[in-house]
Amino acid sequence: MKLPSRIILLVAANAAGFFATGFCYYLGVRIGKLDINHPDFNAALLHHNFTMGMTTWAVCAVFSFAFLFLKGKEKYFFLLAPVVFPLAYGLSVLLGLFSR
Repeated sequence: MKLPSRIILLVAANAAGFFATGFCYYLGVRIGKLDINHPDFNAALLHHNFTMGMTTWAVCAVFSFAFLFLKGKEKYFFLLAPVVFPLAYGLSVLLGLFSR
């Protein structure tokens, strides 16, 4: 695989991972798991968890650059890390902390 196509895959994976945490919270609002109008809603906790999800993405984005330099199949683990880990974090927080 040539370098320009690898860079495009890297940028696409990081872009998808950037929106993964926000997608989880949007999904939570849409399915009714996260009610922002409920009296017990804690905006500070939501902000903290969203920030931690974005931090997870940032760390994975740094590691995803290894995709450009690796040769074996493990390079795809590094490519998909910025998508999978923030999505898993967002869903686990959504199902764990905000479940009723």
